[in-house]
Amino acid sequence: MRGRIREMTKDDAPGACSLTKSEEWGFDESDFLRILDLFPGGSFVAEHEGELIGLVTTSSYELTGWVGNVLVDSRHRTQGLGSALVKRAISHLDEKGLKSVLLFSYEGLEGFYQEFGFRPLDEYSAYRGRIRATSRRIRADLLESSDMPDVLRLDRYSFGDDRSHLLNRIRDDFPEVCQVLKSQDEVVGYAMAQTSDELTNVGPVVCIGPRCESLLLESIGLVLEGREAFLTTRRGQNEALLGDLGLKLDFGVVRMVRGPEPEGNPDTVLAIGALEKG
Repeated sequence: MRGRIREMTKDDAPGACSLTKSEEWGFDESDFLRILDLFPGGSFVAEHEGELIGLVTTSSYELTGWVGNVLVDSRHRTQGLGSALVKRAISHLDEKGLKSVLLFSYEGLEGFYQEFGFRPLDEYSAYRGRIRATSRRIRADLLESSDMPDVLRLDRYSFGDDRSHLLNRIRDDFPEVCQVLKSQDEVVGYAMAQTSDELTNVGPVVCIGPRCESLLLESIGLVLEGREAFLTTRRGQNEALLGDLGLKLDFGVVRMVRGPEPEGNPDTVLAIGALEKG
């Protein structure tokens, strides 16, 4: 195997971003810097003769960890480097004593991850397109800091783990696109997004109230209108509403777990936070 694996640093962000451009992930340097800030010591790169040729990121919460982006330069594939990166990521997460480790696998690659002890849980669809508004009225309110305790409780119910440091960071970095939906002063849904010049990642979006999905999507359409966006949701969920929003099916992924199946209520999740963060 060519390549030396080491911990990713902030100086690696430009090289990591360049590596992802070949896959059209829409990442910019700020995406990697945010991952490194939120989950220090959890991302790794492979380098060969001074060139960054592979990477893997991880995220971790109170009970669960996620193996995120796994990428090897096309010139260095089939040499075992991808397996070595995944092993390094799993080792890091195992050292944290987490209950379960999860990931999203591209459809067709499940066998690769099963070799590391992962098993399939459920299927998701990734959508991409230029957002268009489906209404002229914003149905949700801007997410204020005072709403965060209720949002975090709702997210814990849906995701099954404490993601407060992630959600607080997204709200702080992108306050203009984060929304909350209330019914009789009770939070029944929220929507967040991470924007960049390349691509807007819509999520997490969580809904528990009647018509919550359509109301939040209408508000997302108005706030993000005209942006190239990416959204991942459970297979077969709200296909017509997402199509109206201008999003088209891009590819499929499978959520996989190593260890006990996590708690939570995935039926209430309209959009995951991001493939690399769970």
